[in-house]
Parts: sequence; C-alpha cells; structure tokens
Amino acid sequence: HPDHPELLNTLSTALQTRFEQHGMQSDLDEVILFHQEALSLCSAPHHGHFKLLNNLAASLLTHYDQQGELNDINDAVSLLQEAFVLCPISHPHHPISLSNLASALHIHFEWQGAMSDLDDAMSLNWQALENHHSSHPDYFATLDNHGITLQAHFDQYGTLSDLDEAIHFHWEALKYCPTGHSVHPAVLNNLAIALCTNCKQQQSAPQDLDEAIWLIKEALEVVELGNAGHSELLNTLGSALQMQFEQLGTLGDLHQAISLSREAIMLFQPSQLQYSTLLQGLLKGLELQFSKGGSMAFIESPTTLKKIHSWALTNFPLVLRAQHNLKGDP
Repeated sequence: HPDHPELLNTLSTALQTRFEQHGMQSDLDEVILFHQEALSLCSAPHHGHFKLLNNLAASLLTHYDQQGELNDINDAVSLLQEAFVLCPISHPHHPISLSNLASALHIHFEWQGAMSDLDDAMSLNWQALENHHSSHPDYFATLDNHGITLQAHFDQYGTLSDLDEAIHFHWEALKYCPTGHSVHPAVLNNLAIALCTNCKQQQSAPQDLDEAIWLIKEALEVVELGNAGHSELLNTLGSALQMQFEQLGTLGDLHQAISLSREAIMLFQPSQLQYSTLLQGLLKGLELQFSKGGSMAFIESPTTLKKIHSWALTNFPLVLRAQHNLKGDP
C-alpha cells in the first residue's frame, strides 16, 4: 500500500516519544526496525525518502548514545551523507541536511578522535547558519550545534575565543528556542556546560557558575524522571556543584553533587555508554569527600566496590574513553 511507509514512520514517532519519556530500550529497537522497513519501501526519488533517511539516522544516533556501538554512528553518517546529496543548495531542506550531518560527524569525532570530522562538522554548521533564515523553526538547533562543535574545538586546542563563541551561540540558540519545546532543556544544558567550562578556565568569572546552576535547575523543573535527558541534567548539575565546592569549600555542595551523581547513575545499566562518564564523576566526588576527612562509609558497602571493580574490568575501554573526555583529570 502506498501509505505503508508513512504509517510505519508515524508508529516509529510514537514509539520514539514513549522511549524519550520512559527510556525502554525495546521501544528504541522497534523504532529502528520500523524506520528501516519504511526506508526499504520508499526509495529515492520518493518525496518521503529524505525524511526517512534522517529519521533512521536520528534513531541510530540515539541507539549509539545508549549502547556505544560504533556501527550505529557509522551507519548514521552514511545515511545523512545520502540525505545531503539529495538536498542541493536550492532545496528547502539544505540547511537541515547540513546541520544533521554536522551533528553526526561531531559524534563520530568524539569516538574516533579524527580532527577532520570536527573540522568538517564546524564547516557544515557554519554553512547551515549562512543558509538558514532566523525565522526557520530549526534555526535554534543549528545555533546550538555550532556552539557544541566550537566547545569541542576549544577542548582540543584551548583557544578561548572558541569558548567565547560557543557561549554566544548557545545564548542565541536559547533566544530562538521556544519555552516548552521538547529540546529546550537540552539547550539549557548545553549553555550551562559551556558556562561551567568558562568558569573553570577563568576563575574570575564565578557568575558563570551561578548562572549555569540556575539554568540546570530551570531545565530539571520541566523534565520528568525517566526522561532520556534527565540523567544528563543531573550529571551537569552535580558537576557544577562539585566545582562550586572546589571554589568555596561548602561541604553541602559536595554532598549534593555526590547525591546527584548517584541518582543519575541509577538510571543507567552498566552496558550503556553514559555509565562510564557518570561513574567517573561519582568517583571523583567521593575522592574529594574522602580527602576532606570523610568516612569510608560513604562508599556504602564492599558489595558496591565489588560491582564497580567488576564493571571497570569488563568495560576498560569505556573507562579510558570517559577519562579522556574529562579534561584536566589525571
């Protein structure tokens, strides 16, 4: 039936929404299967082919974010490159195809570390901004993506102008992102991360940290427990409070940071990609607490230590990757 691909896509969208609300991996797996089936029934030059390429790529990127399977990101990049070819500069979706491909290349850079991916992502985002009108509903997403790639460039080279620009683009993204939009909390989170980074680099800017904490608390007010972005917000707030403790020495900030890290890590399985980064953050907070005279009781139990040790041995490559991503840590 000619409407079958569109029906599959509609079903996938509903499952994607349920996954974002409840985090059930089985929903995401079905999303990918339905997108793949729809794409197989709708080849180019069908008008829906471009949309299906992007939707399948987006679900694969989400799956990669959950499971860390490199094939997912490789397949997503290939799909988005195909979508890009279908959208010449005169095509109304040209800026979106540029921005989507840039996002995938940035994620690929995070895993593989090839600077060419990051350079290409920055170039594509800039082209997308030049071709996007500010009235376009996706304009804020391109601004936000460009801010993310600029911060990644700063992380590699330490050029403060990159960080300043990243903060500028995140503020612009927030200005154009409607309050109540599903990704509004993520835009707040990305800005908060950039402000925390700036505070860490320039100790004379503590107001950035205050603002970051306020932004994350605002985002947490509208994100339900179990939502796919909830744990990331908890982790960012925990990191900001830990940084505030390091500046002001208020133990309450450190205790709250550790509590938030524990809460965030409980939302993931050890096999998931984010688990390693969250565990690194928790262990850093526990180390700080112990160095300030805290009791070993905060570790909770030998069973907890055994679980952490077992997980680390099984997932050593993820530990190394998380440690690499924690800039400034030994």
